[in-house]
Amino acid sequence: MAAKALVRDLAAGALQLVGGSAPGRRAAGRLTIATFHRVLPEALRARYPLPGLCVTPEELDWFLGFFQQRFEVMPLAKAWRLYQAGTPTERPLLALTFDDGERDNVEFAWPVMRRHGVRGSFYLATDHTGSGAPIWHDQIGFALLRAIEQGKAREAGALLGRQLDASSVAACIEATKSLTPTERSEQVARLSDLTTGEVPGWAALMTWSDARVLQRAGNEIGSHSLSHPLLPQCDDGWLERELQESKARIESELGAPVETFCYPNGDADERVARAAERAGYACAVTTTWGMNDDSVDPFLLRRCDINAEHVVDRTGQLSSARLQLRLSGLQPGL
Repeated sequence: MAAKALVRDLAAGALQLVGGSAPGRRAAGRLTIATFHRVLPEALRARYPLPGLCVTPEELDWFLGFFQQRFEVMPLAKAWRLYQAGTPTERPLLALTFDDGERDNVEFAWPVMRRHGVRGSFYLATDHTGSGAPIWHDQIGFALLRAIEQGKAREAGALLGRQLDASSVAACIEATKSLTPTERSEQVARLSDLTTGEVPGWAALMTWSDARVLQRAGNEIGSHSLSHPLLPQCDDGWLERELQESKARIESELGAPVETFCYPNGDADERVARAAERAGYACAVTTTWGMNDDSVDPFLLRRCDINAEHVVDRTGQLSSARLQLRLSGLQPGL
């Protein structure tokens, strides 16, 4: 592992030195979309069931500094308009996106963004924004953590048909994605009944008031569906409601058009993409890795998931050379 890390760091450093991985070269004429989810202090990230979906405020500060030096950073709707129009920019375009409408985005991400003078796109699952109810993956994740803490890991594992321990929580959540929507809802209910406790307040979703604060400051508020289902699993009528009614709800609450859509879990196929197009969005984003050029379907746009763990060097420090190489597409798995 040490040898592999050394080779990886040397390759990243060499490419950065000669400009081979530079965004000005690799991303020119393309649209890069960066994906974030939760932004939590380290003490809270350690208590979250899916820590790989989190960055700390300090890490976000580092990432935004990196982006600003190399890209024109903005919300997706604005970036998409510029890209579609072929408008020349001094640096390549990068759209900054945050999935799921987390309350911590307002509390911890927005102050960092404001300090850097950048704006982004925040995607809301509107049934949850209105009710405050946790999205299903958080309900399952925190129920699993409670089961471990309360000595009920064996029972919870039996419900899932898997062995449950602290190292397998993320895999157990991932496995529920193969269930039908009804089966998943039943799983959530059974796991919640097994343990005592709730999703903690620090993991809450943003409110409509929070969304208005972000919008009035120049950020984009986009749709992430009504209820955060895996859309390819939805029948046609359900799919249309998730796409259309969420758009209408945000427009009603915020008084501005909703231009872009973010697929829950990044899941979309041709049927889902065409439904998003019919619903009146300008474009929609997946979680498929990569930059976007003219060959990409506007309703199947690629993104680059940003995770600090993927861009630290062998000493454990965030590495601009590593991030630059990862974004370049030369070796995204490094």
